[in-house]
Amino acid sequence: MNKVATVTLGMLALGFLTVPPSLQAQGDGPPIPLMMKFSLTATIQNPDGTPDSNGNVKESTTSAKLNSVGILALAAAAHATTYPTGATLLFSNTTVFVADKTGTNFVDDLSDLFTLTFGSGVSSGSYNDTTQASKENGLTLLAVSFDDGNGTSFALNGIVKHSDTVNAPATDGSQKISITFTYNAMGDGNARNPNDGGASDYAIWSGTVSGSGKAKVIFD
Repeated sequence: MNKVATVTLGMLALGFLTVPPSLQAQGDGPPIPLMMKFSLTATIQNPDGTPDSNGNVKESTTSAKLNSVGILALAAAAHATTYPTGATLLFSNTTVFVADKTGTNFVDDLSDLFTLTFGSGVSSGSYNDTTQASKENGLTLLAVSFDDGNGTSFALNGIVKHSDTVNAPATDGSQKISITFTYNAMGDGNARNPNDGGASDYAIWSGTVSGSGKAKVIFD
């Protein structure tokens, strides 16, 4: 998200998301809120079986899925709160947060549970150095970590594939930004294992996070 990610927002459009000023600060990630849809799989190491009469020990794994609804449940438990029906996950710059189902009302800051670290990237397309209008496709390195403090954690590394468009300025100086992305990643951590009495066991995590967002902005 190279070109778009470096701007500072002067204004978010009415009808999109109104977030606290601290979440609108310039950062390495996208400068507008993007909805996130998680689709992760944990391959969890089961405890070793009992040796048979010949001393052979059976090893096995268990698979568990984690989507956005599951992450919201973990976050709500970690913060000892409840979220409104249809709540959704979003991120802007490097902060993950919760909004209501309309995507227009901020609900909770998850920066104590999530860490996003953007790396280098490459892009193709074009942009106007005067108006900031652009249309680009890119690949960006990203590390995402999550820890609910209650047995579910992951540290992922992967590549974000994204498409960014910034329209030419309107008569009032505002510009429309739209971004879509897919993040393919893998890593490790821990997950609750139903085959081990719900214990938190080592796991290999893999999957995708996808989403999109749009807003009207005035560049500073």
